[in-house]
Amino acid sequence: MDFLVLSFVLLDATKPLLVSWANQQRAPGERFLHGTFILVQTSLSLLVGWGIAVQPCIALHPTRLQLHSAWRLRIGRCLDIRAVTKQLPCACCLCLSKLLLLMALSHLDAGTVRVFGQSSLPLVGIGSAVFLSKRYTVQQWCSLVAISVALVTFYYVKEEVRQKNHRLAQLPGRGVDTAGMLLILASIGFNCLGALIVEKFLKGDRGRLHQQKSQLLLGEVLVNGVLVVGMPLLVRDPVARAQLSPWHRGFFAGWDLRVLTCALIWIPAGWITTMVVKRRSHLLKTVAQASSSVLTYIFTVVPLGSGPRQWSYLVTLLGPPLDPEPLSSAVVLLSLAVMLAALTFGLDKTKDSEASRGAATWRPDGVYKALESAWSQESGGRQPSATRP
Repeated sequence: MDFLVLSFVLLDATKPLLVSWANQQRAPGERFLHGTFILVQTSLSLLVGWGIAVQPCIALHPTRLQLHSAWRLRIGRCLDIRAVTKQLPCACCLCLSKLLLLMALSHLDAGTVRVFGQSSLPLVGIGSAVFLSKRYTVQQWCSLVAISVALVTFYYVKEEVRQKNHRLAQLPGRGVDTAGMLLILASIGFNCLGALIVEKFLKGDRGRLHQQKSQLLLGEVLVNGVLVVGMPLLVRDPVARAQLSPWHRGFFAGWDLRVLTCALIWIPAGWITTMVVKRRSHLLKTVAQASSSVLTYIFTVVPLGSGPRQWSYLVTLLGPPLDPEPLSSAVVLLSLAVMLAALTFGLDKTKDSEASRGAATWRPDGVYKALESAWSQESGGRQPSATRP
């Protein structure tokens, strides 16, 4: 499980970096379409689930491809229309969360998006308390408040550092990017709502992981297809509608090796995220994202392409390295404060666990048996005269 969480942290830290790297040095009309990117990524991930279901293997003598003996039944479970239809609201929330995240990365840098994404932890805590009836300690609620305050301070301090550097370089500065803030908050809201439904589905259903994941992904593919076709129709500007429509630009407009690398890395990241939620909880996943957020910010300060010559040469083959973000000690300390507050919330035990632990420790029968055993040892095996309560 530790290796699984570590893999999740590393992959989750690289997801927004790769998106920013793929869109770097490109005009808005030359970037890849967000809807088609999500559609391709979810479709490839769905094929992975079907591949796990059929379990293909190659026989050498004679050379042939063998499938699982019950592969038709296993594929049929992955294509269960009733389960897919039941999870369409969850798929819709996850698709909108991914789409809004990609749109937010067009306005904000990857480090800011990931660190500010820790505001999902207070939302997850409130959602778990309201919908799942979980109780938290006073220290955990204080940690949630500390995370919220530190995130707001982090963003404003980071924007002040950016504007100061622009003034020193005599570049036109910009104010607070309200659109980016609203996009990332909306993405977090849909992600939290979908994650709560996913956790209930993964732990309430007895199906295998690849079956549940395939059912969710099939719903996401259907929702993504509707979004790709319908979103351009909501835009009134003909030029903007043509830029958003895959029928005008082409489904793979703006794609290159960087975009393909980003899509391929998003696939194992999504599967590992589902495994963490199914085996543990969405709360553990959110706490683990605290470390990945700080790691993402470190990678924006020390960008891709810097470091060993071999790594720099590999990155240069795929495209230009990611531009570094301005470094500030105050911003670094605030990002660490966010991570520590998130870890404090996750490592502290809830009231439910403390109550169950206390009930197991202070049961009257257990106390009487302990006193009875101690009396027997001191009195040489004689039983106490007091009656059992």
